[in-house]
Amino acid sequence: MAEASARFCRRLTIPFYHLCRDPGQARQMRPWFSNPKSKVEVWTRAGHWIMLDRNDDVNAAVTAWIDAL
Repeated sequence: MAEASARFCRRLTIPFYHLCRDPGQARQMRPWFSNPKSKVEVWTRAGHWIMLDRNDDVNAAVTAWIDAL
């Protein structure tokens, strides 16, 4: 699955924002996205569903990222 995901993500040319809980995963995924406005970010104090555990924070982060595009 990881290699298939990497191949797919490397083909994306649009900005992409990925939230994850694992710093290792973030380091691995950052080079997959070629658009300079893409962002892979590590979030702490959240379970698997970051957007449910920290919904207000996620909404603010996504809004700020979109506004910066």
